[in-house]
Amino acid sequence: MSNMYIVQKGDTLPLIADRFQISPETLVRLNNLSELDLRPGQILRIQDKPTTRKHVVRPGESLYVIAKSYGLTVEQLKQLNRPVSSNLRTGQELIISTNDEENPFKKPALHTVRAGDTPLLLAKEYEVDVRGLIVQNELDSNRLSPGMRIKIPQEELEDYPENILYDYCHYSEEEETLLSLSKDYQVPLSGLQKKNPLGTGTLKPHTPVQIYCEAEEEDLSDLSGDIVHTVKEGENLYSIARVYGISLNRIRHINKLPSDTIELGQSLLIQKPKPEAEEKEDHRPSEKPTPETLEPKEQTSEAIENIPESFPSPLYELADSFRDKPLQIKSYIEARKVFRLDARPEPDLMQHLLKGPLGRNHVNRPDDLARVQKRLVQLKLLGLNHKESPDEIKSQHGGTAITSNLIPRTIEAIEKFQEKFEVQFWISHSNRVNMMQTNSFTPGVIVPGDITHKLLMEYTDYTLVFPHPQNHRPHSIQFHNFPHTVDTCYYRGVIYPGNAQPEIPLSVFQRLGLSEKLAQAMRYISQQRQSFDYLASHDPHFFSFGFVPFRGNQGALSYLMANIKHKAPQIFQNFFERFGIDVSYSFHEDHVRDTSMSVVNAYDKGGKFVVHGAEAERVLRADPQLYGPFIRSGHYLPIITLQIDAAIKYYVQAALNMHLHIIVGVMNLPRIPITDLLASPMGYALLIDMYMDYRQGRTREILREAIEKVAIKEHLYSEEDLMEIDERKIILQIIADARMRGDERVSQKATSLLYSGLTWKKN
Repeated sequence: MSNMYIVQKGDTLPLIADRFQISPETLVRLNNLSELDLRPGQILRIQDKPTTRKHVVRPGESLYVIAKSYGLTVEQLKQLNRPVSSNLRTGQELIISTNDEENPFKKPALHTVRAGDTPLLLAKEYEVDVRGLIVQNELDSNRLSPGMRIKIPQEELEDYPENILYDYCHYSEEEETLLSLSKDYQVPLSGLQKKNPLGTGTLKPHTPVQIYCEAEEEDLSDLSGDIVHTVKEGENLYSIARVYGISLNRIRHINKLPSDTIELGQSLLIQKPKPEAEEKEDHRPSEKPTPETLEPKEQTSEAIENIPESFPSPLYELADSFRDKPLQIKSYIEARKVFRLDARPEPDLMQHLLKGPLGRNHVNRPDDLARVQKRLVQLKLLGLNHKESPDEIKSQHGGTAITSNLIPRTIEAIEKFQEKFEVQFWISHSNRVNMMQTNSFTPGVIVPGDITHKLLMEYTDYTLVFPHPQNHRPHSIQFHNFPHTVDTCYYRGVIYPGNAQPEIPLSVFQRLGLSEKLAQAMRYISQQRQSFDYLASHDPHFFSFGFVPFRGNQGALSYLMANIKHKAPQIFQNFFERFGIDVSYSFHEDHVRDTSMSVVNAYDKGGKFVVHGAEAERVLRADPQLYGPFIRSGHYLPIITLQIDAAIKYYVQAALNMHLHIIVGVMNLPRIPITDLLASPMGYALLIDMYMDYRQGRTREILREAIEKVAIKEHLYSEEDLMEIDERKIILQIIADARMRGDERVSQKATSLLYSGLTWKKN
């Protein structure tokens, strides 16, 4: 590339930029242009001083992922960084591009689509792999528009993940069949047939075909001595398991099913275990657990390494037998007794509805008054010797009616209760009115079924005592229902803030695969967020646990549990399984997936002794005794380590893979990696903490708005300048924007980051 260019008549900035394969913004920056009109004969600088652009490897990234995000091929990336291994280290630096004349990989070759072009035709024309062409250009079908610019890649076939074409649709042309398409796209015929039940004949033109790269399945018909069952209308895994007298888990395992979803006509291998094998696979507890056998063996944080890829799920294995042999659940009931739960005041004290209003300006019934006074005494709002009991009033005043002037202390206690427990809060919004099923409130008065009566009747302080997992001494915690938050949708739920906040060494985060900068950010986040034994059961997530926290209701809770079970099965057995809490999952490409909770519902009168998925999480939410295994585990270092590990996989990696669409002046960057802009410990902490709270949508919007405002103020009108943006100024802008919106949560978190001691320097 020449360093200078003389403007010709008819030239425009976009035309010149396209000719030299650079951005218009770069031309503006290099030549200090204040307007877009060019003069013939004007000399423009085309190339800056040679610089090198680098990428810092993030957790889970591969050469393929990095190359794709920068519009390079894997081979080009390897040549720029020769020698380089395919086994990348988190924090490793890779050269992405240089702007000198010797860089042959500034951009891949481009093809302008003509009428009739398809990915298959272009792949043959340029002698490249069609799958690589599809991936490089993020194509979703073989229908290309004339004028479209297509990048021509150079990757070899093995550089692509096997299922990369899962979302690609091919619209059939003349004389095509599934067999011909499997050859054209180099994918297994069985995968195409599984996704597209279109037969073996010639396809009608324009028939949509999902191109699927799943590996060839085993031919079940060749297995002798076993039964091959073809799924019929209305059947599911449970009904099939009952017919053949085997467990759900065995069907899943033998057929390598990723989930419980099966399709009409699908073939399933039914392989009954031999008696000896059945005996070995029986995971039912053989004896009643005791406090002595409860304690886990001594394990350190290194215990999470070198764990087998799978571990059987005894609750799922026993699910069918529980219905026929309910007495087996006694072992779980006995095991749970190690968690001693005390509820105060006594829940049954106010279960009988009042016969009439009680309190100010009312004549009070003796039985009603006695129950309310006992409740107020238990809540320490009324003195034990209040001298206003029905018997004392009768002895002092005879058989007169108990009017409000005779019980001033009781009425004062009712008003204290209404004020202390902010009773009106529970009827201040339509959602809470629907939850409480009443909107009735009278100061100083309790009316049968009104909000004061409901709260007085059902409010409970809980004390839970269990042996501490480290020193085995009794550990006592307290929590209560009616958590006072705007997102409470289950008033019997609780919020337990926890107290397990050990000082986690930086080395723990680094051992889990984080670079030093990311480790510093995550260490700060683990100190600032909830405790490792935090638990909540009050909101729409059903049940949340841990320092993030890991939420239920199709959230990260089951992922955390599967992560613990997969990497530390003995620990999971000691802390959860023996109490009737389990999780099922599949494992693929170093990740657990298809997770689902399972809980022994020991007291269900309907006989549904094992429940799964969302129903299992509802059972957890409704039983405060089952909070014990979770809270107890939050004090155990290996599980704390696995909480961090799960947070890295579920939240951190997703946050680091975000892209932003930045528009500043004439600069339009539709897909810039967020880590090109936030690359300091403080920036990482900001990004990850926000993602944990708001996930991708709102996090992206808050960051985009702040970055664009800072870029305009600082005159950052090129991608190169934008990558050097001052991250501290981004945080200051986020604080200003949050205060303008009245968002105190974002403002406080961002302000805390400024005084965290983390550096905002990128290097």
